[in-house]
Amino acid sequence: MKCKSTQDNYMKWTRSTGLPYTVDAVPGIDDTKILWIGPKRLNKVLFYCHGGGYMISALAPQMNFYRYIQLELQKRGAQVGVAMITYKLLPEHQFPTQLRQARDALDFLIQSGVHPRNIMLVGESAGANLVIQTLSHILRRLPSVQPLILPTGKIFRGALLISPWVSMTADSKSSWSLLHSRYKYDILASRIIRLLSKEVVRDIPEANIMFLDPVEAPKTWFDGLDNVVDRVLITYGELEGFAPGIQLLCEKYLKPYHEDVMTLQQRDGVHGDPILKFIRKRQDLGDMVPLIVDWVAEVFMN
Repeated sequence: MKCKSTQDNYMKWTRSTGLPYTVDAVPGIDDTKILWIGPKRLNKVLFYCHGGGYMISALAPQMNFYRYIQLELQKRGAQVGVAMITYKLLPEHQFPTQLRQARDALDFLIQSGVHPRNIMLVGESAGANLVIQTLSHILRRLPSVQPLILPTGKIFRGALLISPWVSMTADSKSSWSLLHSRYKYDILASRIIRLLSKEVVRDIPEANIMFLDPVEAPKTWFDGLDNVVDRVLITYGELEGFAPGIQLLCEKYLKPYHEDVMTLQQRDGVHGDPILKFIRKRQDLGDMVPLIVDWVAEVFMN
């Protein structure tokens, strides 16, 4: 059975929370939408790409998490809008469809008057991967996608990447024993990861794979990143199977070209742990969620 769309889930979520149902249609061929979590605000914006392996729509816990961040920032005097984009899913819609949609939505916000300096790119899992794709496209440009050109000297305020999905190329080829050893303590099953990884890299030309899987790129791939985004925070769980790939991305690809890339590892944490805290209404937020809120607040208020 086909899962409900992100927009359907968003409508249900707004009804359950009593928040406004606010949708912007993005010009283009893909029927992309921007769904506003909480009040629509353009002075400061979290540009949110949701996770789900490019096969699952955004769900209530994800919306709850970003609504929580919004409310916590409000307590500190920062009025921030959360713009969640819709994008088409696998297997019907392969890369670079999602990159094109993210590019179009981001350009729409900028053309609507949102200064890049007031935009933070955020996402978890596949959504964080989509943020990385967008940064790669700005730096290197995938020929089949229209460029996203920032005004001269204008860069994004920050990027928040929670458990970013990388190393899908390697995971699609890894032995079962290696995958099982990496994912045995994670919430993601090695069998599912193998299937998702094979599907997401299917039929992608070798010349383009680094836009999707950055650890397949040359080590200089992110040279110039400090001219695109001001600050970067990457979080991941100690026990998650993506951890080796995330560590490789941070240490070998990002930090050599950006002096303000911060990484936080959650002790005993699993994939997407901060989001999981919002499955239940009353929950222990743990250590990572407050650290994320503090970082976002510091970036936006400084």
